[in-house]
Amino acid sequence: MSDELKGMLSKTLWTFVEAFIGALTVAPLVGVDASAVQLAAMSGAGAALVVHETAREFYSRQINRPKSSIVIDALDRGFKKGTEKIIGVTPDLGYLIEDNLQPITVYPVLNGHVEDMVIAVIDNKKMLYAGDLYVSGIARDKRSGTKRGPNVVPYHSAISLNKAIIKFTIPIESLVGSHDKEPVSYKDLIDYITD
Repeated sequence: MSDELKGMLSKTLWTFVEAFIGALTVAPLVGVDASAVQLAAMSGAGAALVVHETAREFYSRQINRPKSSIVIDALDRGFKKGTEKIIGVTPDLGYLIEDNLQPITVYPVLNGHVEDMVIAVIDNKKMLYAGDLYVSGIARDKRSGTKRGPNVVPYHSAISLNKAIIKFTIPIESLVGSHDKEPVSYKDLIDYITD
């Protein structure tokens, strides 16, 4: 993500969004990864986690794991097991994280990549953050001038993302993914799907 976009978010809020969205797109498939560990540490420091309801048990296990003897983190420094706050986003509703400056709504995305995918929308900026739904690929293609060939179907994750945007009537102007620094417009997503 560009420095300009990061500047729109407060430091704490950006870290929170980047960590939990990034982890949700990878962790359920591979078990413990760096993002899940980062999330666990944030929870150990008192942060509430907002995750897809089907991922609550996974994160609870990560947070309540045995004490590490290799890398001591916030969970190992006095965190009382079982005190974490994990909020589950249901498949049919968004979850609003209220903030006076930049409210964020977390939405579920039904897709074939993982069952517990979520996206975050910075409501007053009309900006969508997707950890792993081909937004970054669209950004790279746009930068290089690459277009999807006539006999190449669009990635299912891009279609799933658009279905979620339509289902929840999310008013967005820009999208950013965790695997690239450049935002794309909603029109870029539609052009990718329909070209």
